[in-house]
Amino acid sequence: MIVCWKSLQRNHLLQLEEMKKSKDKLQKELDMTDRARERTAQELEASKKRVEEAEETIRSLQAGQSGIEEMQAQINKLKDTVEKKEANIARSDKIIQKLMSELEELKGKS
Repeated sequence: MIVCWKSLQRNHLLQLEEMKKSKDKLQKELDMTDRARERTAQELEASKKRVEEAEETIRSLQAGQSGIEEMQAQINKLKDTVEKKEANIARSDKIIQKLMSELEELKGKS
């Protein structure tokens, strides 16, 4: 009976040792999983930050595009004004030439 008891005790100790090894292995896997989860969470936060920066860049570029469009509209308006003034100047030049021609005629007649 003593032999049987010692055999049972030895088997029990071996089972406890196996269970301890299994527990240690599972704890190690759990720790590795926790570290992997933390790294993934950090990578996710970094990715979110990069997305926010990219969105800000896009908003900035869109605002710049809007500004460019506004400036182009102002440039077109100024070009139109310049063309009108050039046309007025051309008409004024023709009137001045006509008046100068008439003045020369009058000088010639007098």
